Amino acid sequence: MYEILSRKDCRMIFDPLRFARPEHNLALLYEPDTIRFEQAEIELNDEGQNKRLSVLRAEDSGRTYYNAGFPHFDSRQKSRAKSYYLFASAHAEPQFFAPEQKCKYHELFSEMDAAEESVRNRIYSHLLDSRNYGKRLSARIIDNKPHIFMETYNYDDPESGEYYQMDYCGGFYTFTVSDRSRFMEMYLPRRRYAQIFGGCNATVTERYSSASDITDAIARIRQNGSYEDRRMLPRMAHRIQAFHRMQADIQMMQRKLKNGKAHIRSREQFCSCDAGAKYVAAMEIMMLYHAEKAFHCENLNHFDWQEKCVEFYRRSQKRLFFGFVTGEQSGSAEKIW
Repeated sequence: MYEILSRKDCRMIFDPLRFARPEHNLALLYEPDTIRFEQAEIELNDEGQNKRLSVLRAEDSGRTYYNAGFPHFDSRQKSRAKSYYLFASAHAEPQFFAPEQKCKYHELFSEMDAAEESVRNRIYSHLLDSRNYGKRLSARIIDNKPHIFMETYNYDDPESGEYYQMDYCGGFYTFTVSDRSRFMEMYLPRRRYAQIFGGCNATVTERYSSASDITDAIARIRQNGSYEDRRMLPRMAHRIQAFHRMQADIQMMQRKLKNGKAHIRSREQFCSCDAGAKYVAAMEIMMLYHAEKAFHCENLNHFDWQEKCVEFYRRSQKRLFFGFVTGEQSGSAEKIW
């Protein structure tokens, strides 16, 4: 039999790369895959020998800030199963166990899973709610159209439970009021959102396309509104103020994207990351451009055409924006923004 000596809880690892230049990689700032976790461990005394039991999750193995969000990396990771490993000493090879494998440590597997799941759920619940950030602003290619979007909470009247979201696309603004945070619904593709957070439960209670839409609604309430409607007038004034603040922030982000001061995903990333991430980035670029023939890569091994593709991308003077998760691609900054 064994005796449990100590437990080390799973915890989030702060990654300074996520926040060093936030506007240079908008697609990564709130990407769940950029949040790394230190593994939970249990130290055991097993018949007089100290051992360390830990868990290895496929989604954590080899993941870095640079390769987060790449479909090719994700597909490679899904082929790896979760496993538990036992270290008998610092110099010995670890012993691996599958989740369904019966062994004398099996009862500890579910305990470690539950502890880790609790930590991850807590972190992801913080990520889901814009109240934890004050306001959030980002951009993304959705259905091959560029969107700049922002969300904040109604801090002027916090008891209202209102979230304000503004989306700018094709010269038009959409301002919505909802009872829950909806930022991550726009930030992530639908399938990815469902995988991390489940279904979309927010209810949009109001929708406006301009500040004048709100002022018109106020005029209607003052003219024909009931007593309950009139009680909403101060809240409607907060919505007008929020509309103008958010519109100004989105216009500033639009200028930064046009001038190359902000990026959905920075091209510099593909020149400074490690070889593994360059390999993944090269695959993505080749797929986006269908460029195997143009680079004469059909008969080259992976590493040769990887270097060819990355070098071309590094030297290119074109400023391009990619929706890497969806595989969508658009043209020059001036044209699309």
